[in-house]
Amino acid sequence: MSRTLVALLLVAALVVSCATTPDAGTEDAGGNPATVGQPPRDNGPGSPDGDQSNRPTSAAAERESGDTPADDQAPRTLAQGDQSAVRVPLIRVIRAPSIYNELWRAITANDASRPAAPEIDFATETVVAVLMGERPTAGYSVRVDSVLVEGELITVRLDVVRPAPGDIVAQVLTSPYLLFALPARPEEIEITGDSPSAGFEGD
Repeated sequence: MSRTLVALLLVAALVVSCATTPDAGTEDAGGNPATVGQPPRDNGPGSPDGDQSNRPTSAAAERESGDTPADDQAPRTLAQGDQSAVRVPLIRVIRAPSIYNELWRAITANDASRPAAPEIDFATETVVAVLMGERPTAGYSVRVDSVLVEGELITVRLDVVRPAPGDIVAQVLTSPYLLFALPARPEEIEITGDSPSAGFEGD
């Protein structure tokens, strides 16, 4: 059995585990699974991504609105690369060690050295995993653009990097991924911004 097939089987087991484990932390602010492809926020005049005049422009405005940048919620990068064995896009908010270890085994299934999973203390941190799936060339990556605390909600905004037309990049298949940790809090975690599945051509 190939390592890629093993990785896909592990991902399937992971999805089942997330659906049946209460503490897997895969729900968004509305109680729905936090998976890729969720509809973006309304970009109308009253939305955070719409009229820029509605955004806090100073510390006083932030205090007045009740929305504060999450300086104390700065993400801690656990692992990042472009050769995940998981070839499909995936987003998971993980609060359970068993789910975290299963996903790490799936990501590193093609790595002969099989590195140990980055250390994490789930008593104090929550893991967010973002996988872009298989891409046709190098030059793809994902990063955290911002983290914002709004009352009981923590919003993580993603920024996906893609090669621009005319860029010279390595002609090799890649599968970019990012794992990062946020300080554990009772609030919900919502993933917004660029979708890591955009442009994915697999089934």
